[in-house]
Amino acid sequence: MGCLAPEYPFPAAIQDAVRAYLWMLDQGTGAARVTVAGDSAGAGLVTSLLLTLRHQGLPMPGAAVLLCPWTDLSTADRDGLPAELDRIRRMSSQHYLAGHPPDDPVLCPLNADLTGLPPMLVQAATGDPVLDDATRLVDRAVEHGVDARFELFAVDTHDFHIFWSFLPEAASAMRQAGRFARETRLGSADASQATG
Repeated sequence: MGCLAPEYPFPAAIQDAVRAYLWMLDQGTGAARVTVAGDSAGAGLVTSLLLTLRHQGLPMPGAAVLLCPWTDLSTADRDGLPAELDRIRRMSSQHYLAGHPPDDPVLCPLNADLTGLPPMLVQAATGDPVLDDATRLVDRAVEHGVDARFELFAVDTHDFHIFWSFLPEAASAMRQAGRFARETRLGSADASQATG
């Protein structure tokens, strides 16, 4: 799943994500066995997917893993935002949003009713310039009754998971994300057997 803007601006990426998810279900994969995951703005796409599935009355995946989620593209300027992230934010606003309001709840889950979303694991870094997005998302999810877990790692960069091959904290975070996905999948299997 990815953003192919400016040729395919919002909501093309969300529509692609929905199609990919439904294809998996069409292949016989039970929704509860699926864990959707994303990092940085990709984590924002995951939340957009979940909100869209709920709005359309489609089956929810069993869990979501959000790595250093960047979920608020509406902020014009952020103190301490590195030049590269600021460039991405400006490009997203210009090309992906293409005039669509960035505070639309489908794009910004910090403005959305998150009731009914699946269990989620949110991981962030202490030195991440968008750490506030992660903490606010978890707080909002918990307010709406979502089983949202938060893990904070002592790392000084955004999207630190990409350094899993040599950064111990990143490798640990990836292991914990995998454990969360397995546990939620097993939990949903146990629940379906108990009701079946």
